[in-house]
Amino acid sequence: MVRFKRQLVSQSVERQRSYGRGNPVNYVVIHQTGNTNVGADAEMHARLQSNLNPRQASWHEQVDDKVAIQSFEDTVRCWAAGDGKKANGGNMTGYHIEICINSDGDYKKAVENGAKRAAAKLKEHGLGIEALKQHADFASKNCPAQIRA
Repeated sequence: MVRFKRQLVSQSVERQRSYGRGNPVNYVVIHQTGNTNVGADAEMHARLQSNLNPRQASWHEQVDDKVAIQSFEDTVRCWAAGDGKKANGGNMTGYHIEICINSDGDYKKAVENGAKRAAAKLKEHGLGIEALKQHADFASKNCPAQIRA
């Protein structure tokens, strides 16, 4: 079991970094942070989102080798898939999980925890394995790069 906690962003951050509410969650989308820096774990990425990520990006939860932290409610349409407001696209209908790749973490355990969280979200939303997607399924970005390799 993965330790899970909620650290939801403020309504102000939600307004500035999402397309608002109404996400039906048709997909669970896997990403990797791309951040190998020491300390770039789930806590750090949750703080980044809470403090209004300077990048025009958002995602629902971040997972590392120790914990999964939810930053946005499932119903929020995050800016993670790189496909804008496409009706059945990743941003508008996906639940986005970022797996941390920080060099001071246990990468294999982080991926295992990400898989467990993805399975839990699929089950929670009554979705089958065909609803599990990669960022690359929605935009021409090699993400999750390490898993794809």
